[in-house]
Amino acid sequence: MLIPNNRLDIPFELQGLMSSVAMVAFAFLVLVRVPLSFATDIYREPWHWSGELPAAIVPDKPRPTIRERVAFERFRFNKHTTMRDVIAAFGIPDGFATQFSVTRTEGVPISHIRGGPQAGTFRYILRGGGEILITVSDFHTITAVIRYQKQAQDTIYTCQ
Repeated sequence: MLIPNNRLDIPFELQGLMSSVAMVAFAFLVLVRVPLSFATDIYREPWHWSGELPAAIVPDKPRPTIRERVAFERFRFNKHTTMRDVIAAFGIPDGFATQFSVTRTEGVPISHIRGGPQAGTFRYILRGGGEILITVSDFHTITAVIRYQKQAQDTIYTCQ
């Protein structure tokens, strides 16, 4: 019921209940939602790059490697692009890590965020400095392509 000064008149018995509900909602946010949003920060660790690529992704006949920044920018990444398409266009990556990208120097192990056996990040080191990190949830699904330069980061593609 509205009283003359446009405030809602709440019966006294309900005021205590409403403050209890507000306290439970606040506790939920603090105890559940906040830790989940910082989960990747807990598991951050330096990249563990391996020169050994998963056998399922290595082509029978290696192609010449292309490491030009412009070539990656012109390549059409989309939801149908697979890691095999990228390797066919640019050659074998310089490294693979079973981590998802957080920063240029840190990743989160796939085991901490429910990644499958074919999940991880491929790395191409570019001529003239910089690198391209391609994150995959499996070898058929590219979820992000990030280009790092000395002081900058550009997201070339993210899966929508």
